Amino acid sequence: MERMTKNTDIKTMGMFELAHNDVFTKDGAAWYRDYDNELSCRDLTRKLYKENNIEQQAEFWSDDDYFDEVMFENLQYGFSTLEGIIAMLYMELWSKCDLRECLSRYEDLKLSPDEIIGKLTHSE
Repeated sequence: MERMTKNTDIKTMGMFELAHNDVFTKDGAAWYRDYDNELSCRDLTRKLYKENNIEQQAEFWSDDDYFDEVMFENLQYGFSTLEGIIAMLYMELWSKCDLRECLSRYEDLKLSPDEIIGKLTHSE
């Protein structure tokens, strides 16, 4: 099975590779990258708010805990508001990052899924 998670230079990745590696963990936070950008998912989301002139309390821009509360609350709006869509995007970014990091740890084992299952069943 070919490795999906890669830590190579983004400029050497094709679109398929980038799609599987556009989010990653850096300094304990979820980050987004493409060919032109690399920024935390929080900063990307804040940038979307700013570019769409969505007003927020001052804490939104500087306090990550407050920001996370706003994102969680905005999930209630679903896709009926821009704030809801941005909150959904933010959730998808950080959750994709978590999944990528988990997959990366499995890929580091260099075992196929069948080999992992075999080791688990033999250890019981």
